[in-house]
Amino acid sequence: MNKYRKYKDSYSVKRLINIYVKKHKTRLFIAIICILVISASTAFQVKILQPLIDKALGSNNISYLVIISLLLLFTGVLRAFGMYINSIFMQKINFFVLRDIQLDIYKSLIKSDISYLEKNGTSRHMTRFTTDLANISGLINDFFVTSVKEGFTTIFMLGIMFGISPIMTIAAFVIIPVFLIPIIKLAKKLELLYLENFEQAGLMSSTIDDTLKGVREVKSYNIHNFVINWVGEYFNKIANLSYKGSRYASMSRPIMELSISLMMSLGTLWGGYMVVKGKLTVGALISFYTALIAVQKPLKGLANLNITLKSGIASLKRIYEIIDKEPKIKDIKNAKELVVKKGEIQIQNVNFTYEKNNYILENINIDIPAGSSVAIVGSSGSGKSSLINLINRFTDVTSGKIKIDGIDIKTVTQESLHKNIAVVGQNPSLFNTTIRENLLFGNLEATDYQLIEALKQASAWDFVRNSKKGLDTMVGERGLQLSGGQRQRISIARAFLKSSPILILDEATSALDTKSEKEILKTLDKLKQGRTTITIAHRISTIMNANKIFVLQDGHIVESGTHKQLKSKNGIYSELSRDIK
Repeated sequence: MNKYRKYKDSYSVKRLINIYVKKHKTRLFIAIICILVISASTAFQVKILQPLIDKALGSNNISYLVIISLLLLFTGVLRAFGMYINSIFMQKINFFVLRDIQLDIYKSLIKSDISYLEKNGTSRHMTRFTTDLANISGLINDFFVTSVKEGFTTIFMLGIMFGISPIMTIAAFVIIPVFLIPIIKLAKKLELLYLENFEQAGLMSSTIDDTLKGVREVKSYNIHNFVINWVGEYFNKIANLSYKGSRYASMSRPIMELSISLMMSLGTLWGGYMVVKGKLTVGALISFYTALIAVQKPLKGLANLNITLKSGIASLKRIYEIIDKEPKIKDIKNAKELVVKKGEIQIQNVNFTYEKNNYILENINIDIPAGSSVAIVGSSGSGKSSLINLINRFTDVTSGKIKIDGIDIKTVTQESLHKNIAVVGQNPSLFNTTIRENLLFGNLEATDYQLIEALKQASAWDFVRNSKKGLDTMVGERGLQLSGGQRQRISIARAFLKSSPILILDEATSALDTKSEKEILKTLDKLKQGRTTITIAHRISTIMNANKIFVLQDGHIVESGTHKQLKSKNGIYSELSRDIK
């Protein structure tokens, strides 16, 4: 829990108010005025009992009785109106504060380093959008409605009681502070439990997501019982933490109940004594006693509030931890816009490591002339994907430089760098929307005519045109309503639309069968024209015509040359391509 300590409770709530709630200050002010009216109306209805009993009923005064009845009706109407206005204003504040927080969480996550998201997974962050947001909704209601309402009601009731008898009021309430101390201590323990519970819920969500997405592996390896036990452990931890939390919360209720019972006992004893001695009227005693009963609910609410607020504050801390996370890959101050005129790429003395002295890439030197096509091959784990990540600046080099047209990519904005690079990967990312929307990610301003032309260039227009809804066909989650070849063609069409001078083909055909691969290679040849192309491949057949091929092994370039040159060396490349003539 150490990572949350920088967010103190007071800071967390103050930040919530200053950044998210303050912009709704007019509505909040009206809502609080309405709460004041509600509390004052409740107090007035209690206070009026004294003249009702002593003057109206005690002296058989019908006129006075009618006036009091009308006043009770008026305050009831006022109270109902105040409740309605308060409710609609607070709901709007609540919904739009949550909207702003959701957007800030998403902004932070979508701008996070790829390495961070890959390490932590995305599904475990979903609890920020669900459980944590629900708790913050409760926090807003508790802090701005419950606490204000119960606070005002307590003050008004104490005012009535103190006006009747200061000594009786002090006698009744002297016991309360003693009982608040254990409740505050319980609240602190609860916050730690809430944070641990949320952490486990995130891990559970991630594990469920992984095992359901990998259900084919679960079935084929017959590991149902293993994953059931694995996920069951998280269920068990969460159940135990939840039970422990509810046990702590339950302890506060009898403590408060005992203190209120003592308060009622002392108030009744002293009040009854005052009436017997003739120092207090019956109406005054009933009004005092009614106020004493009425103050129980707000007192319990205020006492329990410290506990219920902890859940919301714990969620706030978890959300701030995401919102405040700074990506490691950032634009330098005064970073320039990259304008690619040629498309020449230079990789100079590049070293890369996640851990000290454990290099994934070492002393990489590659010159890629503008408009040429180079290929990088190697076995799994040789460093191919890491090199592509460095060129895209998804991660930064440990040492050395990567230049485009002689400009170090660290000195330009990431946005302009990515604008100039199109990537077609092994498993293209299609989103659960229409073909049209997926294509527009390549160029948000493209017309339907341009979309169709791009589809034709990618040999994809025929299957799109023959779909029931054409461009408006939904592709499904991760594009799974399309075949692998269709998804790849949509990805290629998107690259045509982006029209970037640099093209990266990252195992673009490795997930396809031989027939589909041949068809896709034809469209990729069109896409390569006029562009500087880097192709990452396992299959040698896909890169035989590259201007130059670089062979990676254990993070080092061990061979380079054309297909023919490398084949004749009888080295690593020759071994990789032994089935290719």
